[in-house]
Amino acid sequence: MCTVHPLPAQPPGRHEYGGRMVLSADADRLRARFDNWVRDVTGVLREHIETFWMWPASRDDIAAELAQHGFTPGPDAGDPAVLTVRRE
Repeated sequence: MCTVHPLPAQPPGRHEYGGRMVLSADADRLRARFDNWVRDVTGVLREHIETFWMWPASRDDIAAELAQHGFTPGPDAGDPAVLTVRRE
């Protein structure tokens, strides 16, 4: 199963930049593909595709790994998707 996240087009100047991110699961990892484009009034001028592999980790796993390097949990950032840490 794939999840597609359109990236909002940005119009700085005469060109428009945009794309999408496609996430899919493959066994114990995630595949993230970024499709980017540049276009003008005549159509698409350039396209670029990059693929990255990601390994999901729990919040506790990440905090434990950071603790090995001197980081401790910081105050709650107000967003459960954000892990705030500080180094003593």
